[in-house]
Amino acid sequence: MRKPARKITRNSRPVVELLENRELLSVATQTTLGASTNASVFGQDVTYTATVSVPGSSTTPTGIVKFLDGTTLLGTANVDANGEATFDVYNLFRGAHSITAKYTGNSTLGKSVSSAEALTITKQTFNTTADGLQKANTGTATSTSGAADGDSLQVEYTGYLSDGTKFDSSLNSGRTPFTFTLTDFTDPADEQPVIVGWDEGLAGLKPGRIRTLIIPSALGYGASGSGSIPGNAKLFFIVQLLSFQSPTTPKIVISGTNSQPITSKQAASDEDGTDFGAQSVGTTSAAATFSLTPANTGANLQATQNPFDVLAGADPSDFIFGSYDSSTGTITVEFDPQTTGTFTAKVKLFTNDAADPTFVINLTGTGV
Repeated sequence: MRKPARKITRNSRPVVELLENRELLSVATQTTLGASTNASVFGQDVTYTATVSVPGSSTTPTGIVKFLDGTTLLGTANVDANGEATFDVYNLFRGAHSITAKYTGNSTLGKSVSSAEALTITKQTFNTTADGLQKANTGTATSTSGAADGDSLQVEYTGYLSDGTKFDSSLNSGRTPFTFTLTDFTDPADEQPVIVGWDEGLAGLKPGRIRTLIIPSALGYGASGSGSIPGNAKLFFIVQLLSFQSPTTPKIVISGTNSQPITSKQAASDEDGTDFGAQSVGTTSAAATFSLTPANTGANLQATQNPFDVLAGADPSDFIFGSYDSSTGTITVEFDPQTTGTFTAKVKLFTNDAADPTFVINLTGTGV
């Protein structure tokens, strides 16, 4: 006959259950926490050092320490040969914070949590531009050169709403640094991959520096907002520039009538065929032909958008656009005014030219 299973009462747990409970068998540890400062300004780097020890023993613990702001995990660090784990943080919002370090233990050592380190973050002195953008720097630059229009920037960033709600961060788990091309925010012809507040606010930033930005909604996402960002929201960003690269080949070269060179966004001119002059309403001008070539013969000029070329601007319907002919490397445009008056348009070319990723040819003509 099969024996009945042994009844396990609260006071008679099997020995094996006790053996599997590592907390009852682990050696006690102690974790202490120190900070480089307990008072910083918005965007300033603060270094925390957690020291893990085994009281009454020379054992050097191994494992991981979690650093927390209240119950929010900021990040982790490994315990080194000295029993220490260090962690830097610069992207906390203004106000009061309570930082603790939690040693997670290992197969023989138990967990332990440090006492809390208070941190107060205040607003630093900002420079304010005419359009209401506020910016300030912290950190130490690792280069004498700053980022400029056309440069490719690699950054870490965290964004907050004015009430301290964090809506996005490249430092979140599973994320990587963000890369984008800085554009001239004053030129409406530029295709901006980021909000105007970033293009304006990050110009001149040097690698290693941390720039804090307070961006009015007009330079952010405006009245419509975006995702979790409500309309008319003022945005707070903490951005650290890791590196940037200045434009490199291939660089596009465009020429018009009589092989006159054309630079991106230059004013229309009759010398290169971009100013069609006077044209009778209801008639079509002679075609202006624009040739595209890389500046370096070995460069591989490629399209980065489909379509590669578009006709845009104020009055595109008054021009006839012939798309790019890859066999000849040319684009043709004709002026076809529908009424009297002066009309303008733009040809936009999207290429892998790091200097001019969105090349703009300005066009004009007058219907008579």
